[in-house]
Amino acid sequence: MTARQTDQQLTHFLHKFGQAHLDLAYHAAFPIALTPDLLYRLWAHFRSDSYGHSLNIPWVAVADILLAPFCQEVGFNLYEIDADIRASLLEQLKADPRFGAKRLNELATFLLTYHQASQLQSADLDLRDLAQAQRWTALAQIQSPRLMHDLARSLVGVPGKDGVEWGRMATLLEQLPLADGAGQTLRHYARGMAQLTQGESESAMDQFRQLPGGGRHSVKVAGVSLEVPEEMRPFNNRPKAARRRWLQLAALIAVGIVGMIWISQAFAPGKYPAGLDRSTTQVQHRRFLYIGAAGDEANRLVLAELGRQERTILTPDNLAIIDFEPYPLGDKVLFMAADTSAQASLLDFKLYTVTTGIQPPSSSLSLWRRLWLWLSAPATPGELELLLDDKDYQNLKFDLSPDGQTIVVQRVNQQDPSDFGPWVLHRGRARPIPTEPGGDFTIGPDSQTLLLLQGEGTAILQFEPFVGRSEVIDFLPDYGRVLDISKDGLTAAMVNFNQNDPERRFTETLALVSLARGEDIPLLNISSYFLDAQFAPTGQILYILATELVEVPDTDLYLEEPFLAAINLETQEVSRLLNLPSDSRIHFDIALDGLVALLDLTPVNASDGTPQLDGILLLPLFSTPEEQLTSIPTKVEPQRLPHAGVQAVWLPY
Repeated sequence: MTARQTDQQLTHFLHKFGQAHLDLAYHAAFPIALTPDLLYRLWAHFRSDSYGHSLNIPWVAVADILLAPFCQEVGFNLYEIDADIRASLLEQLKADPRFGAKRLNELATFLLTYHQASQLQSADLDLRDLAQAQRWTALAQIQSPRLMHDLARSLVGVPGKDGVEWGRMATLLEQLPLADGAGQTLRHYARGMAQLTQGESESAMDQFRQLPGGGRHSVKVAGVSLEVPEEMRPFNNRPKAARRRWLQLAALIAVGIVGMIWISQAFAPGKYPAGLDRSTTQVQHRRFLYIGAAGDEANRLVLAELGRQERTILTPDNLAIIDFEPYPLGDKVLFMAADTSAQASLLDFKLYTVTTGIQPPSSSLSLWRRLWLWLSAPATPGELELLLDDKDYQNLKFDLSPDGQTIVVQRVNQQDPSDFGPWVLHRGRARPIPTEPGGDFTIGPDSQTLLLLQGEGTAILQFEPFVGRSEVIDFLPDYGRVLDISKDGLTAAMVNFNQNDPERRFTETLALVSLARGEDIPLLNISSYFLDAQFAPTGQILYILATELVEVPDTDLYLEEPFLAAINLETQEVSRLLNLPSDSRIHFDIALDGLVALLDLTPVNASDGTPQLDGILLLPLFSTPEEQLTSIPTKVEPQRLPHAGVQAVWLPY
């Protein structure tokens, strides 16, 4: 298929179904093959982009993609997307700022979890082959060093005259994104063996000539020797002396390149922002953080203050911020980032802290901390510290405990992807939490409780940061997502996907769940889905961000329109505060005093010329703290702030 035909098919698909369908197609292109169950689980799992903003993908998109012209049924309940279309979709997924490297990492982890070890050892040969191919697809995307070893071992195990299996392996290697030299070696070897078994000797010779050494007796990939068939060996006729000189020259060049890279990195000047005036940190202003979206702020962490045009960029331009969370005193920020200047993959995320230059009020500090600050130099912004590298394990996501002393990180072993799960980072030491692997997680307000999604439910773990022990103290099988936990740690806002109720299969229920007794109070049931929720500081109100299905006039179509609402937890009364654009990515954060909220909206599609509500917005909720104790928030028009960014979050001080 030509590039023009590929673009035409995808453009037609976009015009027929819309951006939400295309977003699911991006994700469907990641696996090497699809089943209806796998595609449905992709739809259910990836309902938002990499920043937590809703994708608004209707469930019918699953069927529409499987029935699309570019998706062919190749077996019973087994589908493949056309290779050119699949490559184009993956390129668009990588280039889309809503997804990028972070979403590829999440898809790889999801696929590794979906195809469990039982499928890899199944007696059903077709199921085993599919599971293995999907596993290799995931490993290729996260660039695991284990992949090349596994692929080479698999080639060694193929019988020399099994033309069907050699053809299958050659086709599979073509589809995997293997860009380095070892990947090309495996491709040439598999192609050569496939062509040799089909009697195409001349074509096979061409492939073996391209192996390192030009087709000698064997070639090594990831420590595994691949034997070259005897009839292919005569083409290694280079004199030994010539080969030796070539290897010596290559070694000298390699040493020179490594030396130049080391010198350039060792002596590269740091790029840090200018300091804040110490006097400004003594005055209590409303400050917030966001990830910049334009200009010199792009992909960097920015500190801003209401009512002032100044802003401070906290991180250098070589670090692309993926996610962040401020410490409880506001003096520093924990963040995950990829180093765009290093010779590494954009999936290599490290965990850092950076100072904000803000000195917390003395009333919030212990006597020893006050003395230390008095003796130390004035706080300056932009001071970086690396907390956790990715040398042996990839870091996928993190959460900071409310006391700021403990970090939980989801990690996967670079050499063995089956070794993944939550780790606890406490006082500079990281150790795995002994529990079954799971998905999303949240640290409870006591800083020692972990709510971890496992299977179709949520496990509640008590873990000890000092020794790494954990104990499952409860399991909530009906709830597949935790949106927020109350400040006292007694209740949580959780989502039931109603998978066990045929009459409510395509609805979601938001419930208030007692973590101590396991009792729940249903608050709201919707036909679309919940994006986020936050408890008000008083604990009397739960703010929710959700979507609802709205019929398009004069058509049989429905749109998912987001809205912000407040639920009075005593009366369970729901008050709609703000209707939001359906084509936007949305994030919100309630201030520590509960009087105002931050909203950031980023339009997904180009507008038709009508005014758009976008950018970072300030939404007043109450006029006074007294009003907050006696009433539900009122509908107020948000105010646009002069900042361009996403994931805007209030600083505590």
